[in-house]
Amino acid sequence: MVSVSTKRRREEQKTTDEEMMTKKIKLEDNISIAANDHHENTESSRKRSRSSDDSATVEEERSTQKRQSSEAERLPEHIITNYAFHWGLGRGSFGKVFLASLPTKKEQVAVKVIRKTRREDLKGMIKKEARILKVTSGSPFLCHGYAAFQTNQYAFLVMEYAGGGNLRNLLSIKHQLKKRHIIFYSAELICGLQYLHSLGIIHRDLKPENILLTCEGHVKIADFGVSAEGVFDRKKIGGVIGTNWYMAPEMQANKKYNAAIDWWAFGMILNEMATGRSPFDSYQQDVRSSKLTDKPVFPEWMSETLQDLLQKLLKKRPHKRLGVNGNIREHPLYKKISWEDVERQRIPPPIRLEDDHPDTYVNLPFLQCNTTSDSDDGILECFTYLNPSW
Repeated sequence: MVSVSTKRRREEQKTTDEEMMTKKIKLEDNISIAANDHHENTESSRKRSRSSDDSATVEEERSTQKRQSSEAERLPEHIITNYAFHWGLGRGSFGKVFLASLPTKKEQVAVKVIRKTRREDLKGMIKKEARILKVTSGSPFLCHGYAAFQTNQYAFLVMEYAGGGNLRNLLSIKHQLKKRHIIFYSAELICGLQYLHSLGIIHRDLKPENILLTCEGHVKIADFGVSAEGVFDRKKIGGVIGTNWYMAPEMQANKKYNAAIDWWAFGMILNEMATGRSPFDSYQQDVRSSKLTDKPVFPEWMSETLQDLLQKLLKKRPHKRLGVNGNIREHPLYKKISWEDVERQRIPPPIRLEDDHPDTYVNLPFLQCNTTSDSDDGILECFTYLNPSW
């Protein structure tokens, strides 16, 4: 028979063993939890490390790509062999104009290529045109310049490309424009001319061939090769230059002149848009004589308002000519238009054309010449990038 004391000891021992087992299980559980936590923390740390490394790699790749792209955009503009030439667009003052592009740019450009000579007057004209192209960005109605540079034998002027041809192309198709079309094109021309004159620049060869049209149909006055600078207020200059058909009487008579000659040419172009011909006797052998002595003749069907504007633009005395005398924007022909809308190109162009590129030049000798600057003929020593954002 087991005694009470012995039985009590056995129960106490059993309780002790159970407690020890419980503690052991808890300890093992804690160890397991701790191990799992450590594993998870380690994996999380590794993932964060990998993520950080990946981000650094991606960022480094992006930085490299951005740097390469930036370098590619900066590099080619003044190296002529980096341009792809597509076809000829025509002739400008003292040079040929080509459609071209750069592999790093989406935008196509017009490149005027001028063969350099020792003639001091030609050197000055090239420099002058580059200077003017640098300031034309202030008006959407003037052709903008992008870059200007040279090789040993050639000078290059890189300009924006207007893909709608020129006003001469339009007139050869339409012959005569409707009144609302005349108002649209002449209003944009007025804005471009007034901005040019505000800078002291007179064009001196304004004609339909030098009035480009964008793909959308807006006007761009181009070709500043024979333009004059520094003609402000009452200052006058001399020299017979430009195209005889659009030349003002004072220039033809070899007298001093100012910005009034551009307004005469503007009047001749305006009449040509309306009638398809000159208001003077173009059948005479000496057209010059008719412009100097005869009054302009307009067809009977022409509106009185347009006749009045043309008569004021084609005054023989330049100081009485509208444009330099009075505000042409206030003429009744333009009473229904908003000049603010014109300036901001908010008025939709009435006609859209695409240049059919009739001229092609397969001979491009300037691509084979040296691309370094002359050491003895620094005509382009002042040339810089004209539009770094291009």
